[in-house]
Amino acid sequence: MKHVIQVLETNVNPRTNLNCDLSYKEGILYVVGSLKETILNSEVQKDMETFMIKYVMSEINNENNIIRFRVVWLLGIYGYSVYSDSMNIRNIIKYLCDRLGDNEIPIQVAAGISLESFISRTEAKEIIKPCLDKIVERYLLLIEKVNQRQLINALREIIIIFKNDLAHLVEKLVELLTNAFFIANSKEEFQMEEEKVEDEEEEDENDEGKKEEKIDNFKFVPIAEGYLILILEIVKSQTSKEILDQLENIIMALLRYCLSDEGIEYVEYGLRILLPFLSQTETISENMWEFYPQLNYIFGGTKDPAPPKPDVPSPDGKVDQFKQMMEKFEAERKAKGCLGYADDFSDLIVPCLQNYIQKGEEIILTEKDPVFGLTYVGLLFRTIDKIKLKGSVDTVILHTLYFALLENYRGRIDELMLQILEKSLDELLACKEYITQASLAETVRFSILFINESTRLCSVSGIIHNWLCNY
Repeated sequence: MKHVIQVLETNVNPRTNLNCDLSYKEGILYVVGSLKETILNSEVQKDMETFMIKYVMSEINNENNIIRFRVVWLLGIYGYSVYSDSMNIRNIIKYLCDRLGDNEIPIQVAAGISLESFISRTEAKEIIKPCLDKIVERYLLLIEKVNQRQLINALREIIIIFKNDLAHLVEKLVELLTNAFFIANSKEEFQMEEEKVEDEEEEDENDEGKKEEKIDNFKFVPIAEGYLILILEIVKSQTSKEILDQLENIIMALLRYCLSDEGIEYVEYGLRILLPFLSQTETISENMWEFYPQLNYIFGGTKDPAPPKPDVPSPDGKVDQFKQMMEKFEAERKAKGCLGYADDFSDLIVPCLQNYIQKGEEIILTEKDPVFGLTYVGLLFRTIDKIKLKGSVDTVILHTLYFALLENYRGRIDELMLQILEKSLDELLACKEYITQASLAETVRFSILFINESTRLCSVSGIIHNWLCNY
């Protein structure tokens, strides 16, 4: 650090005794940032706040954009670690907020990223709160210009910390971010398709038509996903029914896309955004009931699996297994009426379905879905059966849906409760795992308890007798 300090104090390179040019000075600041871990684990660490204030902050008015960029960057690098003096922290935060409005975009970006290092500090809350609207607006404009995930993360932290102060902006923010998502998503799809065409054109003409996709060219930052992260954070932070009602109409198009075959890559975000609208309200709106059938379709599918196609040899007699695997994968992923593709998100879909069951009233018993013509409760049974056949989701998780039905519709769906009882007994007969056996046994017990007494006497005894005979 002695060499660094000497250069910054005198502007002279002690090794050559010549004046330092800007590139050397900028390089010195870069080295200080790059050696952060080494510095913080050495004796130098205790002097770093003094160093930052005396030698780095002194450059904030430097007319050279490169030096100012490096100063803003370096302030953030040590933002979590070395500052203890409240006045120093305040001065740095004010400076970074000002640099969000700098004329140079790289400096704006560096300021937006560096500010995240200070957001959780008390001083930051006091300084940012009075100009919160302006700060958020600057971040949104900057994110629109620059595909930078760290900016998304910084704005996300602001939304989390200042959630109670953003209520008046929530509707506007979600609308802006939703529109920005659709614009960014269309651009990303266009760019990826364009790059794919360029890759194909670059293929060797003598390669007998074999195509190899160059994955390394797909380097476009998924900024659309970043907008979804921000929307999710805003929605999660809202507990007011009035605000959620205001957001509902704005969010509908986004949910339709994310929970469709076309938006398959964003299904997790769609589910996470949907859940608060179901769980944080006493009743589920008519708009939100639109997604009940779709949750069943993406979970259990809308058609039965087709028989596997036989391997078709290529002209040279060899079977291109990789090509056939990719074709099958694409067919299953893109075709409407796919086999269900959201098994990995059972931890999100099941809570959504539980909320529909708990708040469904007569809708779940009488409303019919547009694909199979089943009642919503019948559709749920179909979904559970299909997931069990695939074996992709833990039986214990699926049985929480049975529990929800048993608890909320006791005495009203005896026929279905008998089905639950029979299915659970059959599974119990084949099950070898203790935890699953315990869950199934509980389902059996509640099925018997919640069925009307007359039905219990007439039907349950016969079911139990048959099961004991098989057992």
